[in-house]
Amino acid sequence: MLRSLEKVSRFVPYENWFFPDQDPSKHLHVRSVERIFELAKEKTEIKKHVSIHSLHHAFATHLLA
Repeated sequence: MLRSLEKVSRFVPYENWFFPDQDPSKHLHVRSVERIFELAKEKTEIKKHVSIHSLHHAFATHLLA
């Protein structure tokens, strides 16, 4: 996973945060990520109960497989 993060970090223009807020000196808050995720679910018409936590869990499970 570290190698993947290192590859992605080359394209991240900010030095302080991997997920910066509109103000690059501040990080993106968890609630903001949740709102963005909910909007994406609505746009894609996903009906299942999916959350940021379930994505985290699925990612970890995939790494173990």
